[in-house]
Amino acid sequence: MLVQIIVINECCFSEWIDGSVELGRQHQGEPDPYGCISFEGRTRIIVARYQNTGISRRNLVIEPLTDDRVRLRNVSSAVPVKVGRQMELLPGNVIEKNLPVTLEMGTIKVELKAQEELEVPKQPEEPLQESHVKQLPESIQTASYSESLSALLSSPQILKPDEELKWEKVVAWLRNAVKVLQIAATSDEFFQTASKAAVSLVGLDSARVLVFKKNDWHVEAMSTREGKASADWRASRSVLSRVRTEKKTFWQSSPELGAEVQSLVGFSSVVAAPILDVDGRVIAVLYGDRKITIKPDRKPDILTELDATLMELLAFGVGAGLSRLEQERNALAAQTRFEEFFTPGLSKRLMNDSSILRGHERPVSILFCDVRKFSQFTEQFGHRMTVSWLNDLLGVLSEVVLDRDGVLVDYSGDQVMAMWGAPEQQPDHAVRACEVALSILEQIPKINQRWSSYLNGKQIQVGLGISTGQAFVGNIGSHRKFKYGALGNVVNQASRIQNETKKYHCPILISSETLAELPAEMVEHQTRRIGKVKLRNLKDTATLHQLVPVNTEGFLRRKTLMEEFEAKLSRDHFGEAVEVIQTILEEFPDDGPARAYRKQLSGQDAFDGVTDPDKTP
Repeated sequence: MLVQIIVINECCFSEWIDGSVELGRQHQGEPDPYGCISFEGRTRIIVARYQNTGISRRNLVIEPLTDDRVRLRNVSSAVPVKVGRQMELLPGNVIEKNLPVTLEMGTIKVELKAQEELEVPKQPEEPLQESHVKQLPESIQTASYSESLSALLSSPQILKPDEELKWEKVVAWLRNAVKVLQIAATSDEFFQTASKAAVSLVGLDSARVLVFKKNDWHVEAMSTREGKASADWRASRSVLSRVRTEKKTFWQSSPELGAEVQSLVGFSSVVAAPILDVDGRVIAVLYGDRKITIKPDRKPDILTELDATLMELLAFGVGAGLSRLEQERNALAAQTRFEEFFTPGLSKRLMNDSSILRGHERPVSILFCDVRKFSQFTEQFGHRMTVSWLNDLLGVLSEVVLDRDGVLVDYSGDQVMAMWGAPEQQPDHAVRACEVALSILEQIPKINQRWSSYLNGKQIQVGLGISTGQAFVGNIGSHRKFKYGALGNVVNQASRIQNETKKYHCPILISSETLAELPAEMVEHQTRRIGKVKLRNLKDTATLHQLVPVNTEGFLRRKTLMEEFEAKLSRDHFGEAVEVIQTILEEFPDDGPARAYRKQLSGQDAFDGVTDPDKTP
């Protein structure tokens, strides 16, 4: 099992670990984060310092069950662990999950992955001779940010007056500079790094990064050779203006500056390079100066084209790093947006090919899930407890949907809408929707058990409606708020079918179109026809079918009697049909559809087989 610990988007720990793993904050005498020790027969990883009370000293135990499935045990007495996108593993609770899975404890993210099959690279037919291979210094290849920065700042100035240009120095300088700026691209220290590098490597007396905002130039970072800034330092506005306007690098000895640089006379030799964003706009200027000194038998220590080129390189590295950060932020925002609706795997595909999301007609299956008596629970819990309860409940429902590659279309208070069949085609979309509905029923008793001390004897119940048909799928939100979903009669029908579960006291009802997509074995042993219903605000009637778990006690007998009831009605044997309903209730007093029909047919002397909610007593 691969365990990765990520803090503020940086991977701090990544190792393959055999056996059980415990995560927690530091005990006295234990190594700093993210050290490992052997503890009670398992690997213990320290994920936070002892001062971080937002994480328990012993918070989570991870027990591998198979190569791709683990048991998660929250051994803390107070701190919950977020599992996946919405689920919260409360203290003392246990859950089993397939890998990969993401966990969160405060600001710390833990990713668990199964070992993947790796391709062994093919060896070249004629290996290179060892004498032809040279290795870069280890400090350049593997150093941390601080080590690389120290190596860069301790490098000699690339070219001093009267010194011949040596390309070995150029190459070494470039390697060091690029390495630091590459690492800074993940450390958000571009401006300060560039100013320090300009002083150390270009041989400047001072260097600054200036940003133009509110109609003036402002210093964002500064470095000086002597460690302190001159109180009377002023930047040349003429140079800054030309850099900003022409997007080029200028230095004092350039003839292009002409008479515009009189403001520099008697001060220092100046160089300024633009820092550009991804669109080519000047977002800042790397500005440096060097006092002109003349010593006997030596050339004046003035800035040269090589110095200006090196400054431009540093400025380019900063711009490239900032662009990379922006792209990473945009990619993270896109991934977060997609993962509100889709599985992680599909989210990655959509980030690479968003054309999959273009609107089009597609056969889909829609599921609506409603929590019964939601208002009563919220009133009983209060606001704070309601949020925790909803996080747990909706988290479980969401995970079940995503585990079967569904799309989480919407949350609406106590209701969840999910879809199968888009954006990727799923020929078995109806089967997936039905399996998810049954899985949700399986999870509800577990949620009731977790919250039993707060429910005061009450039980959480849900109603689920499923419909199948053609729909227009795509972004049904706006350019400001992305929302992937479906439009069409099938959506309205699924919502109305869910409402009918209250009347017929059935947890799950499906449409005849959904039934037609199910395998014969499932239809035979897990469904029964309830009857035709005129759904509210829809012109067409719908034939409803009850869906039950496998091996539901007495279900085949109930199914046979309900078929007999409908057969009597079709032959206009109303009295005999009512007697069949009575027989069902004598054998199965809790049968919801039979109870609904007894109430509906009471006092009637005829029934055409179509239930109209506007005419039903």
